[in-house]
Amino acid sequence: MLRLPSLLPRPSLVAALLSLLTLPLVASAEPDAATRAAFAEAYNAPSADNSQDSDTLRAYPLYPWLYAARLRQALADGTPESQAAALEYLETAGDVAHVRDLRRALLLKASNENDWVRFLALWRDSASNDALACRKLEARRAGGDTEALIKDITARWLSEKSLPPECDAVLSWFMRQPVYTPVLVEQRLRVRLLDGDVTSAKALLPALAEVRRGRYEAWIRQLANPASEFSALAAGNPVLLDSEGLNDTWMRWARRAPSEAAALLQAVIAAQKLSVQQAQAMQLSTALALSWNRDVEAVQLFRQVPEELLDERGFEWRVRAALWAGEWNQAFNWLSLMPPAMAEQPRWRYWSARALETLGQKTEALQRYRSLATENDTYGLLAAWRAGKGWTPKNEPNPITAIQQAALEATPSFIRAQEAWRTDYKSIASLEWRDTLDALPAELAPAMVREAAALGWYDQAIVTATRLNIFRDLDALFPRPYKDLVQKAAEDSGIPASWLYGVMRKESAFRADATSSAGAMGLLQMMPGTAAMTAKAAGRAVPKGDELKDPAINVPLAALHLREVLDKSEGRWQMALAAYNAGFRAVTRWRPPATMDADVWIENIPYNETRTYVQRILFHVGVYQWLETGKPVRANNWLPPVEPVPVTP
Repeated sequence: MLRLPSLLPRPSLVAALLSLLTLPLVASAEPDAATRAAFAEAYNAPSADNSQDSDTLRAYPLYPWLYAARLRQALADGTPESQAAALEYLETAGDVAHVRDLRRALLLKASNENDWVRFLALWRDSASNDALACRKLEARRAGGDTEALIKDITARWLSEKSLPPECDAVLSWFMRQPVYTPVLVEQRLRVRLLDGDVTSAKALLPALAEVRRGRYEAWIRQLANPASEFSALAAGNPVLLDSEGLNDTWMRWARRAPSEAAALLQAVIAAQKLSVQQAQAMQLSTALALSWNRDVEAVQLFRQVPEELLDERGFEWRVRAALWAGEWNQAFNWLSLMPPAMAEQPRWRYWSARALETLGQKTEALQRYRSLATENDTYGLLAAWRAGKGWTPKNEPNPITAIQQAALEATPSFIRAQEAWRTDYKSIASLEWRDTLDALPAELAPAMVREAAALGWYDQAIVTATRLNIFRDLDALFPRPYKDLVQKAAEDSGIPASWLYGVMRKESAFRADATSSAGAMGLLQMMPGTAAMTAKAAGRAVPKGDELKDPAINVPLAALHLREVLDKSEGRWQMALAAYNAGFRAVTRWRPPATMDADVWIENIPYNETRTYVQRILFHVGVYQWLETGKPVRANNWLPPVEPVPVTP
C-alpha cells in the first residue's frame, strides 16, 4: 500500500480507520468535549500532518471525515503520491458518504488531465454533480461511445433550458453531428415555447427555413401580447396557427385573464374555424381558469368538455366549480364519474358524502362520514365534524425493539450521523443518515423514525417516516419542543399552543434555522418585514439579521402576528391560516359572493400550496389537541361559514 509519510505515519492507521467504517461502535459512550474540540479544530483547517492525532481522536466516529478532508487537501497541494493514497483509500472505503467529495476531487483531476479511462473507472452516480455529469459526456465521447451518447445528449438538449457551461465542448461536438438538423432544432424550439422561454426560442428561429418560421413568430406574438393577438383572431384576421401553440398560449392567457378569455372564446373558435378537438381543448383551459377564479360560469363550460379530455386536474376542478356554484346535483354526478382510484381518495369520499347530505340523503351520508372519520387525515376530521362526532386519530406507537437498537448501534454510519447531529455538523449528519437508511434491511429501518425524534431531529423524523410510509406513530411525528416558550407565547397572544404547534410543524418541521426561498425565517417562518411591523406594534425590539432564527424571538413574534391575522379574519381559522400563507390581499379576493360553508371555501382555494397548507394544519391541530387532552376533538368552532367582504356604508 502506498502511503504518504506525513499523512500516514503509522502502518496501522488505515486498518484502524477502516474499523470505524465496518466494526460495531458503542452508541451510549458519547465522546468527550476535548475530543470533539480537537476534531473541529483539525476538520476546519485540514493539513496533511496527522502525526499529532491522539488515539482518542483516531477512534472518534467522525474521524473518517477528517481523514478524507486531509486527502483532499493533499491532492489540492499536489503532495507527492497524494493521488495514489486517495485512490487506494477510495478502493478500500467503498462508496460511503465521507469519501464522495474526495471522489469528486479525483474525478475533476482526471478530467483536467483528459485521463478519461481513469475518470470512468472512478465514476459513481452518487458523486455526480452538474459539472461532472458534463465531463462524463466528454469521457464517453473520448471512449467512442458516440451512438448512445448522441441519444442521451439529444434528450437532454431537447428537454432542458440550458446545459452547464462545462457541457459546451461536447455540445459543440454534438451540433456538428448529422443528427443535428433543422428538424431537431424545431423540436427544441417547440419545447422552449411550451416552457414559456421566448428568449431561447427566438435564438433558434434563424436555423429554420423561412417557410417554417411563420407559425412560431405568431406563437411568440401571442405569448408577448395575448389580449390583442386573440382579439385579432376573434375578428377573423388570418394567422398561420400552430395547434399546440394556440392551446398553450390560450391556456396561459386564460389563467391571467379568465373573464376576458371566456368572453372571446366562442368568437375565436368560430372566426378561425377551429376543429372540434381544438375547440374542446380551449374550452377546458378556459373552464379551469374560471374555476381557479371562482367564477360560476366555469360549470357551464365544464359541461361542454367530454370526459375523455379530462385529466386528474380536470376531474378535480369541475367538482370544485360545482361546489362553489352550489350545484350539488352536478357535483355528485361528476364525483360518480371520477376514475376509481381518485374516487377512493378520502377527499372525494368526503365530498360524495357531503353532496348526499346536502341533497337530503342524510342516512347514507352519515354512514359514509362515520367510515371516513376513522382516517388519520384532514377529511377524517371534517367527516367527524359533519357527523356531529368527536374525532380520534389513530395512534400506532412504533417503539424501537432490542433487536433494532442493537443493529443500529452496530451500524457505523448511524453512529456517525448521531454524532454529527449532536455536534451541529448537519450536512454530514444528513449524508450519513441517508447512507444508513439505504443500507438497512426493511425490518430495521422503522427504528430510524424514533431515533431521529429522540435526537430532536424532528424534520428528519418526519422525512424518514414519509419515506417509510409511517404516518400513525403520533408521539414521534408530532413532538412539542420549546414547551415553555410556546406556552408563554400562547398566553401572551391568546393563540392556543396546539395551533402554534400545528403551524410550526407545517412551516418548518421544527427547524429553527429554516429559511424559505422568499426569505421567511425560523420555526414559524416569519418574513423580516412582517416581523419588524409586529415587533414595533408590540413595543418589542425589531429583529436584525438572522435573529428570527432564534426561537426565543421567532415564536413570540409569530404568535402575535397570528393573533393579528386571526382578528382580521373575524376569528375564522381557515381564513387566518390562508392569510398567514398567502397574504390578506389574496384571501380578500377569495371571499365568496354569498355566505359559504367553510369546507367548500377551503376546497376552492386556488393556490394548491395554500389549500394544502390550511388543510394540513387543521389536521395537525386536531392531532395536537388529542395528544394534549386524550379526548375526541370537535372542530365545530374552528369552521364557521365564510362571509362576503363586508360592504362599507
